[in-house]
Amino acid sequence: GAVGAGAAAMANTIEFTGGVSETTSRMWLKQEMERFGRVDVCHMGNRQNPKDEPPWVRFHEPSGAEAALAAIRGGQVFLDGMELKAEYKSGRKAPPH
Repeated sequence: GAVGAGAAAMANTIEFTGGVSETTSRMWLKQEMERFGRVDVCHMGNRQNPKDEPPWVRFHEPSGAEAALAAIRGGQVFLDGMELKAEYKSGRKAPPH
């Protein structure tokens, strides 16, 4: 479908809604995501309050995010034995800078 300009900018960033625990290491998450494409940024968010600040990963190319999301939605991506859940990151929840 068509994407607005705002959404297009976020098309290379996915946010994790489940499967990332307090003990998950950033390196491990990044490594797992790099199977799908080059990762520019891997941010663990707030481990104590992931609902407020969930972990997210920004891929160099939107195709990386798309591939990762497809695999995650297919239930094929696990970290520490926990199935990852993710969505495209939307701009609306970002804290003001």
